[in-house]
Amino acid sequence: MKISTTARTDWSFATTLLAIAAVLLLLPFSGRAATLATAPMQLAQAAAPEAVPMLLAPAPVTAAGRATAKAQPVERSVARARGVAVDFTQLDPRSGRTPFAIGVELFDGVIVTLDLERIEQRRAGNFTWNGRVRGYDGSQAILTVVDGRIAGTITLSDPAARTTATYQIQSGADGAHALRQLNPSGFPSDHPAGSEGLHAPAHSNSLSLGTSGRDVALKAGTAAPDTGTTIDVMVVYSRQTAAAAGTAIDAQIQQAIDSANAAYANSGIATRLNLVHVEAMAYDESGDFNTDLDRLTSGSDGYMDNVATLRNTHAADLVSLFIENGQYCGLAWIGPSAGYGFSVINRGCASGNLTFAHELGHNFGALHDPYVDPGTSPYAFGHGYAVPSAQWRTVMAYNNACTAAGTSCTRIPYFSNPNLAYGSPAQPLGSASTSDNARVHNQNAYAVANFRSSGTSGCGFTLSPSSVSVGATAASGSVGVTTGAGCAWGTASSASWLTVASGSGTSGPGTLNYAVAGNTGPARSGKITVGGVAFSVAQASGCSYALSSTSTSFASNGGSGSVTLTTGAGCAWTASSSASWLTVSSAKTGSGSTTVSFTATANTGTSVRSANLSIGGATFLVTEAAATASAPVPSAAIATLSAASINFGNQRVGTTSAARTVTLTNTGGGTLTIGSLTAGGSNPGDFARSGTCAATTALTAGQSCTVQYSFTPARSSNRSATLTVVSNAASVKLSLSGRGSRY
Repeated sequence: MKISTTARTDWSFATTLLAIAAVLLLLPFSGRAATLATAPMQLAQAAAPEAVPMLLAPAPVTAAGRATAKAQPVERSVARARGVAVDFTQLDPRSGRTPFAIGVELFDGVIVTLDLERIEQRRAGNFTWNGRVRGYDGSQAILTVVDGRIAGTITLSDPAARTTATYQIQSGADGAHALRQLNPSGFPSDHPAGSEGLHAPAHSNSLSLGTSGRDVALKAGTAAPDTGTTIDVMVVYSRQTAAAAGTAIDAQIQQAIDSANAAYANSGIATRLNLVHVEAMAYDESGDFNTDLDRLTSGSDGYMDNVATLRNTHAADLVSLFIENGQYCGLAWIGPSAGYGFSVINRGCASGNLTFAHELGHNFGALHDPYVDPGTSPYAFGHGYAVPSAQWRTVMAYNNACTAAGTSCTRIPYFSNPNLAYGSPAQPLGSASTSDNARVHNQNAYAVANFRSSGTSGCGFTLSPSSVSVGATAASGSVGVTTGAGCAWGTASSASWLTVASGSGTSGPGTLNYAVAGNTGPARSGKITVGGVAFSVAQASGCSYALSSTSTSFASNGGSGSVTLTTGAGCAWTASSSASWLTVSSAKTGSGSTTVSFTATANTGTSVRSANLSIGGATFLVTEAAATASAPVPSAAIATLSAASINFGNQRVGTTSAARTVTLTNTGGGTLTIGSLTAGGSNPGDFARSGTCAATTALTAGQSCTVQYSFTPARSSNRSATLTVVSNAASVKLSLSGRGSRY
């Protein structure tokens, strides 16, 4: 769906006429403007006005309407809502009935009066009604109408009482309308963690205020540079948003534009946003804001690749993707950068939480408040501003500083500006050294407005070749760029290893030189965009795989072992065996350096056997000896313990563990006679022995007796002892250990 770029008409009314109309309207008006009390905001009830026409009426109740209302998802940011009917003739300047003031019944019988300031007419059926709420100095009313659908915001604010209430009049997917009171604390977090570091890459031709935006744009070869008074914006939206918003999406997107422009006007920002195009994308949301932003920006990854062409066709300086993911409110690149003028917006936050204005602020180079982001890049003065003592914060500021102070701050429709004041008593809206978002916008407006020049919107770009595949070693090459004279390239790379090389052009037809760094990791791909058209580079894997040894051998009874694989981070590998008797006992797949463990079962055959382990493509040889004939049973006795040690682990001091048993077996051919069992070591008194083994016990071949121990630690420490069994065969020793614990 396209939004017409037909010139707007401002329906402004002289101050004198407004004053006269106000007097005339007030004569028969029996109602009173609602008043503010203590937080949470309480509004006084008012009788229905006699002379002021009402904008809303109760919605007709039908079975279908009840079913639709029941099916609507509950938004955390909506405190309460009710269905309404909207009298659009009271708003439309072409109806011939537009009054200077209209009444709106909110909730609980409260009625407020909206006084008209101006109407912006874009085309028939597409306009915005702007006004104030009578009796509230800090109020605003922005009612956006597009083709019979409305998205309006009414904000009542009393800075002295530190109270604010925000209401929305919004059409649903089925065309029904609702009045909603917002719950600011119900909005999700602004961004995913780490978004403060989401700066446009340094190699993407981002601009700094050390060189004026005008100079940079002219050097880039823009044939007909824009003045900077208007930033052209394109908005696309996901399949999920198309289903959730239906035909109301155009009004909601335009409302986001209008709300941002109102914040600009409040803040002393001279530029204004202009919606040049809206279009549904054949795109399913990924569920991750970073992924959606990367896909919107890429232009050549198979997701929304037509966005680059649409951006050039409509000369859009900035591009936003509206989605339904409610995990966060939005995400954007921190600019200014032509190649990274993209943002992702949670539709539910766009206007009510001023998220659209917030994310586009990042595209200009504006930062969060210093409490959240103390960084100085791109501008030390470019932060938002929060005042916990007054409980308000500007568009770019988080609530964190206020939460830390034990309070909560309302986001107000102002960007930080130390030259302006807000509140009662009035306080500066910023700090010249750290918090001047208005300065960031004003100084970068020209540069951003020329990311795509409306005077050269017909510029098309053709690249030859459009893609290339290179090996793992460093490489370079060139691309032919075909375009009109004076068409600025706006070159940007998606990866640090792929760079625009010296000697490249910047506008008009020419040659793009590029350089590819050597690759020691897995295969990778990147792109360089020229005028929004992507040149893709695929680089082969540079992974190498080395083993710490190449072979090992076992006796016929088998065994286990390990070998170390060394490779680059991210380099994938698999480990497999060529024989069933040789198995990988550790992970069989992974990436990066690792140790691979393996086990060989006993060889019962009469021949030597061998098998290979393949690890990351490298071969490791395992050889196992043949089985030998059974040796005759020796005639002498042999004393063999079933275990060489017993570890009791942690045992509370003064308590006794369960008994543990070890078997002593005569594995020889004669008679084994025990001479003595002697306790030794550091703490023999902590270990109590029992069992059938004793001095003078005689065991014939194959017979056994038991040695049983329990553990009673005397102190809180590591405890140990030994048992030495002396017999007519070689002596054997049993090690005992445990730890005394106080708990």
